Amino acid sequence: MIKKISVILSFVLLNLFVLFGCHSLSESELHGKYKDDAFYFEGIKKIKEKNVLKASDCFRKAAKNGSYYCSKNSYLNLLGLVDAQECLSLSAEMYSKFQDEESAVVYVRELYKAKEWTKILVFADNVDFKLCDDELAYYILNAFYENQFSGFVEKLYDWWTYKTISDFHVKFLKEHEVLFDDQLFDFQPTAQEFLDIEPFLKDEVSPEIATVAQFFPDDESRIKFCRFARFRIFAYKRDYRNAFGLFSSWWKDFPKSPRVYSDAGKTCFYASNRFLKYAQFFETEANSLDLDDPYFKGKSFYANFYAGRFYEKVTYTSAAEKCYIAAMEASPSSENFDNALWYLLDMSLKKSSEKAAAYVIKWCSHWNDPDYFDDCLDILSNLLLSERKFSDFVKVYDAVYPYASKEMAAQFAYVSGRLIEAGLVKNRSEEEKVAAWKRSLNCGSQYYYKIMAAKRLGYTNEMLEKELYAAEDNTLDSKKTAVDESAGILLQGYADFGLASMIYPEWRKFQSKKIVVSYEISHKIADFLFKCAEENEEFYPQSLRIISKTASLFPEKLLKSDYMLLFPRAYKDLISAHCEEYGVPEEVMFALVRSESYFDSQINSSAGACGLAQLMESTAADIAKKLKVADYSLLDPDMNVRFGTWYLQNLYSRLDNNWLHAFFAYNGGKSRISQWISSANYQDSYKRRYDDDLFLEMVPLTETRGYGRKLIGAASMYGMLYYDKEIAETINGLCRQ
Repeated sequence: MIKKISVILSFVLLNLFVLFGCHSLSESELHGKYKDDAFYFEGIKKIKEKNVLKASDCFRKAAKNGSYYCSKNSYLNLLGLVDAQECLSLSAEMYSKFQDEESAVVYVRELYKAKEWTKILVFADNVDFKLCDDELAYYILNAFYENQFSGFVEKLYDWWTYKTISDFHVKFLKEHEVLFDDQLFDFQPTAQEFLDIEPFLKDEVSPEIATVAQFFPDDESRIKFCRFARFRIFAYKRDYRNAFGLFSSWWKDFPKSPRVYSDAGKTCFYASNRFLKYAQFFETEANSLDLDDPYFKGKSFYANFYAGRFYEKVTYTSAAEKCYIAAMEASPSSENFDNALWYLLDMSLKKSSEKAAAYVIKWCSHWNDPDYFDDCLDILSNLLLSERKFSDFVKVYDAVYPYASKEMAAQFAYVSGRLIEAGLVKNRSEEEKVAAWKRSLNCGSQYYYKIMAAKRLGYTNEMLEKELYAAEDNTLDSKKTAVDESAGILLQGYADFGLASMIYPEWRKFQSKKIVVSYEISHKIADFLFKCAEENEEFYPQSLRIISKTASLFPEKLLKSDYMLLFPRAYKDLISAHCEEYGVPEEVMFALVRSESYFDSQINSSAGACGLAQLMESTAADIAKKLKVADYSLLDPDMNVRFGTWYLQNLYSRLDNNWLHAFFAYNGGKSRISQWISSANYQDSYKRRYDDDLFLEMVPLTETRGYGRKLIGAASMYGMLYYDKEIAETINGLCRQ
């Protein structure tokens, strides 16, 4: 009986913990700290307690005087608690206070529900349907349609022509059979079948069609819109076959915009193999555009860009290059410029490493977002090293270092230093080698190259810690990143009020909107979630994702406590137990689980790998036979880690007791790693295999190269943080130097 009561009590306490978290401040202290914002968090608690009246009272107070996000969220919560009439007044009040697009959508949605058509018409006067939120356009156009407001067709065309197609476009047409019959939508006819049913669309007997005809100048105009709308729908759904049928028959009738050119390019690229024809078609389109058109740049960009794609397909490299450069010159945004330049560099990579190196050296000073080109640089690095073009590698390093992302700058700097050290590059000095490693040590937020450079420079852990850890009183914001204080108040409030489950979803919303939360708040909420994970394991990956993003934004502010959150020992007892059982160093297994699953025990990959150690069912079945385990679940953390630890140790013993090779095999398969090791491509002119850090850079699979870097970096950090291992000791134990 006592045992039963104890179990029930533990269950109740666990659920209370999950519900309310692990806060320590008293109610009066919380209200003193958060003032009117406290009412928002209290309102959330009252909702969970199903006390609607008290929740409403709290939300009203926070909505009136709270900080930005606490106030706005209070309004949004109130809308679900009050009657329709009050919803309308609250939404108007919310829009009046915030004057942003989110509030505008809420306000117009409530106007639509209340059939306040005149107010919607007045509101629409200030809405640009070429730019506005799609949900906002959806409600306004529905109001125009239902009440036969003038201007409907003009706004409809703006919305369909200039915006990327969204679910709200699809929803709008599905709800209006006269524009896009519901049965036809499900049927999705070919272009010829569409022509066969056009008489149905012209049936003037239908009163609904007669209503729609009042909006369009004539029935043919309505039919043209139907064709155009269907084309954009098909392209949106990636049904390029049907989109191509409409494009090839009716392109001349379509309204043109940058988005329409983009859809046309994708449609022809994926639905037709007449690449030369469409290369010439889009190049002609680009050359015939009106320079005075306000959308000239966007149209020219997509027309030239797809002309380049088509020319590349038929290996008209010079023509493709000309079109990509024309697209870059016409780019309406830095993102478009980088996109065209990426394809230009990617094309050069397919030709030869010399060509690619020359293109990178020529264009690296022109790109806008260095991170966008990381994959190109990594592939180029691999090609040059695998082909033993070591001098060319260092030339690329000299050119790209000021312009590459910090991660790629670190990679090229470290490897260049190693090539100089190994005598594989001539006429380079000792000073250049050391300078390269010091650059690598001070670049980026990934730890592999930092640690490898520190090892080469002879750093002890104490010396490396001085490079990595910020002083406790450091107040500098790296990159001088603009932070949103109101967002920080909301997230910290969830933690202080014990609302752990609300932190990560809200943080993700901020990330999607590129809203940055301060280092201090990010550290606190990551630490809070990690502590909460002791009772609810789902918080482990949430904590790790938050602190990882924080590390990339504020690398110069990280304390040792941040690094312990970045490299946590989640599931410590069971990982330690299985490491002892199978003779695997703990830092190695923690690194593997961190890299594979971010300590998410329930994760399933698209390839079918499951759990903490990301094992495939087929692999697990073989392991189970060897371990004589009849019944198991890969979503059970203990069983998953046991199988993963045994499997990693087995690979290690079968690959000459080399942990790096075991990592490669764990990720890419044992047969591949065996082929790579024996291949002449990974041996120097004296048939000696390159040291493992250079061998890693020559591995042909991008994912496997990245995997090896992650595990060596993470294992070294775990060894330094928890096991008092010098980095040199850890690295020497992991790979042959």
